[in-house]
Amino acid sequence: MTHIIRNAFRIYIRRFSLYLTLLSPVVIPTILLHIIGRYANFGELAPVFTTIFGVILNIVTLFVLLSLITASAAMESLNPVRARIVFRDAFSRSIPFLALFIIVSLITFSVPAFLAIIGQKIENAYSLTFLSIISASWIIAVTLLSLFASYIFVIEKQGPIKSIKGSVTLFLHHPLKTSLLLICILLVTIMISLVVAILTTLIIAVITHQTDILFNPELAESLSPWWKDLIVSIYAYLGLPYLVIATTSLFQNTRAESEELLENHELKTGNRIGNSRPA
Repeated sequence: MTHIIRNAFRIYIRRFSLYLTLLSPVVIPTILLHIIGRYANFGELAPVFTTIFGVILNIVTLFVLLSLITASAAMESLNPVRARIVFRDAFSRSIPFLALFIIVSLITFSVPAFLAIIGQKIENAYSLTFLSIISASWIIAVTLLSLFASYIFVIEKQGPIKSIKGSVTLFLHHPLKTSLLLICILLVTIMISLVVAILTTLIIAVITHQTDILFNPELAESLSPWWKDLIVSIYAYLGLPYLVIATTSLFQNTRAESEELLENHELKTGNRIGNSRPA
């Protein structure tokens, strides 16, 4: 586990400029959105603008995620990596990747949506709590089972359906171990992003003489600096490459262990068949 965390951090720092370039299609619009939201007044059209821009930003984020996985996979195989080549390769598979995302999303939220409809007709608090637990459990289960779908799609160049099936099979080889490793990777990613975001916020607050707002809960609620949310958003995106690099390593390790387990099983099966043949 420590090897995955250290190796991912080393790769991220060493190729930071590359990952920053790959993040630019989503980071730059996010900065513009916060600045426009701060100074522009769209009146009644504000919800329309926010919705359209949000949908576009989500699609761009998916493309960036595909680019990050493509770059991380190339680095795992020690191939030369350039942003232009990564963007080209990612763009060529963006439509099937979008299809993969839609399929996984439909599977993930179909049961919670169905249970939400049922819950509208139920008034018992215990029953509603039970439905909520089922919904949350379903979302977590599907998320874990489809964890490697994007990586199989990119690295092994499978279609959306085969990628999902492959992810389920691979995850079920080591479900507990994979889940624990993923939790550790997520915690490390969140901790690093939060610490750096807090430090950056404090530095800017000191420079702009707004520390009194940050450290006063009542003032912070009503007069929170507009750039505070922007910094959190930027560092959330900056944590994404580390998460992808670490998950790519997790996928490669899990795939190698799975293939080794399968080979050992085939060897044992072959030996049993050979020993059972009559002399």
